[in-house]
Amino acid sequence: MRWRSCLWDAAQRRAGCGRVTAHAAREVFAQLRASHRAGTWVPAFGQDWARALEDSRRSYSLTPLQDVVRSWQARLTAALSVEAFLALGRDDSDGVDLADALADAGEDMPWPARLSPGSLATLRVLPEHACEMFRDVLDIAGRDPWSFPAYFDSRNPEGEDVRSASVGQLTAVYCINRLAGRLYVLDIVWLG
Repeated sequence: MRWRSCLWDAAQRRAGCGRVTAHAAREVFAQLRASHRAGTWVPAFGQDWARALEDSRRSYSLTPLQDVVRSWQARLTAALSVEAFLALGRDDSDGVDLADALADAGEDMPWPARLSPGSLATLRVLPEHACEMFRDVLDIAGRDPWSFPAYFDSRNPEGEDVRSASVGQLTAVYCINRLAGRLYVLDIVWLG
């Protein structure tokens, strides 16, 4: 058992990012505790972190821990956009069709997507490979909007249709507009 701990410590030193992950996790945890959603988000982060820690111990990789930190950083970054959208009554009339923003995007999706002005501005400054990732993520979401996890607690009716689609360093937070039959991208977070 002792050798496993030594291997874990050696893997962290070799990767050079054990402290970065712990520091980033502390920062995320502090931001979560300061959030008005601390009652639900702090325990959820704790569960995600514990699961990732166990996965990391089994695999001798820091990737699961970094994924948890990255996903919660994205969630915190997008929180203001989501809160504003919900406070304004889920109005997506200011959106721009995805097909107008990206060439060859969204023509055959059962759930077409619209971009909020903020997400459109973010999309315009993303590197080309991140735009392609975004297009692919929305292609998946447009075929099955509920395939990605709920942004809030899925039992919360306020946020049941707000979803967070993460692939690597890219996160797209979108709302499913059931009445209009479309997705509305609230925010794009690129942690690259």
